[in-house]
Amino acid sequence: MWGVAACMLFILLGCLLIPYAGIQNDEALFSLPMFGSLPAEGSISIFKRHLPTMVMSYVGALKTWLYAPLFAIWQPSPWSIRLPMVIAGGLTIWLFFLLLNRLAGSRAAIAGAFLLATEPSYLVTTTFDWGPTTLQILLLTSALFAAATKRYRLAALFLGLAMWNKAIFAWALAGLGAATLIVYPKELWRGLRTREALGALALFAVGAFPLINYNMRKPMNTFRGNAKVAIANIGTKVHHVELAANGSGLFGYITGEEWMDNPKTAECAVARWGGALRDRIGEHRKTLGVYAFFLALALVPIWWRARRLDVTAEFESTRRPLLFSLVFLGVAWLLMAMTQDAGGATHHTILLWPFPVLFVVVAFSAALRPNWLFAPVIAVLLIANLLVINQYNVQFARNGTTGVWSDAIFGLSKDLPGIPASHIYVTDWGVVNSLALLHQAKLPLVVASDPLVPEAPSDADRQSVLRMLADTDGVFVSHTPAYEEFKGNAKRLDAIASAAGYSRELLLTVPDANGRQVFEVTRFHKADPRSAGPH
Repeated sequence: MWGVAACMLFILLGCLLIPYAGIQNDEALFSLPMFGSLPAEGSISIFKRHLPTMVMSYVGALKTWLYAPLFAIWQPSPWSIRLPMVIAGGLTIWLFFLLLNRLAGSRAAIAGAFLLATEPSYLVTTTFDWGPTTLQILLLTSALFAAATKRYRLAALFLGLAMWNKAIFAWALAGLGAATLIVYPKELWRGLRTREALGALALFAVGAFPLINYNMRKPMNTFRGNAKVAIANIGTKVHHVELAANGSGLFGYITGEEWMDNPKTAECAVARWGGALRDRIGEHRKTLGVYAFFLALALVPIWWRARRLDVTAEFESTRRPLLFSLVFLGVAWLLMAMTQDAGGATHHTILLWPFPVLFVVVAFSAALRPNWLFAPVIAVLLIANLLVINQYNVQFARNGTTGVWSDAIFGLSKDLPGIPASHIYVTDWGVVNSLALLHQAKLPLVVASDPLVPEAPSDADRQSVLRMLADTDGVFVSHTPAYEEFKGNAKRLDAIASAAGYSRELLLTVPDANGRQVFEVTRFHKADPRSAGPH
């Protein structure tokens, strides 16, 4: 019952956030194989039909396969895109509850399920899933529960699927391998000597087959193109672990901030009540997750010496899960931190979950033996989590969203079909995938940003832009200067057009829900040379 309650709480909290943000470009990435052409190495042919296996060199099409039948009956929208991932996150909560119940008993399971369900970083990254992270954490938790119940072949299948889903799961896989070798060496050696190991290896290969097939057809392209070592920014990456652990890492990245113009009145009753609470008690932008982890870590000397102390068998049995968690976290994070362009954002560091929560609740359950001591500590952590979630909800409701998360994408999606155009040239990043998903690739979208990125466009770049300008029936979609991802792209387009004798006609501006102008839709006209000269 408690596990189901935690699961339902998580789904409810996710549903509160679903409508606020626009569809982000990477959030829509999984849909590309549904609507675009498939490279031969990223697909397989069955009965002369090409089926997608990979979205990118390190991102598999598992999520694509899950959503294809859904979109056949439910048109793409914030709810159809996000609700399935929120439900997947709820399933993770349920499996985590079952796992903890086996490892440390019912009270640790209840505490852990509710702590994970109210973890702000986990909630936001799951709901919007631009990492993507949701299936990764679900498959990891599924594998852990399967292994805890001695279903090792099933665990291996889940791990293989996770590798296919996104190859950076190799960080977690290495962490699991190191932790198993250090904490369960006898069990590992005994298992490797049985047929169970061969079966597990075979099922891992089945789950990861699309990734293996891709790297056979393009030899080791996943790892040659992405596995680059860089240790220059380790300090920054440590800071991002802290931001993920205290829940504050996504303020100002997805949510609008208090200093932004045009705050609006919350329409949702929950947001209004939350706003009144926030105004009364002040902002709460950080949980107590970091403090809880270090307090649990401070208990290490106690449980490490458990054999020589007069403690319960339950306390003794928690030693190995705690050590397993620490080894996993250390190895997985170190590999993440040493990878170039990785570990510097919440959607990477969240891939260490649910182990931080597991470590905290198991350590607290073992050390804080009386319920009158354990329950208040967990209650304080839960309240802190909920206050931060409330802060996210209030900022969404009052201040809207930022950058490529702008809800103006919905207005743009609604208005574009009404503008006659042979092609829609999108001059900035963060728009094409979102529009393609919302319209199921029925808009004539063209990526037009690349030749505009250089501050001094080359002759080839200029010629590329001029070919687009020559399409007199085409329109251009750009962000307003305040929202540009590639700063100056719209200005460079105007400069090239003006130098070539084109005039700019503004067809449409698209605001967000707060009335901030986010998009411009323009058309360019070439002046008629016969109209030039004295009058």
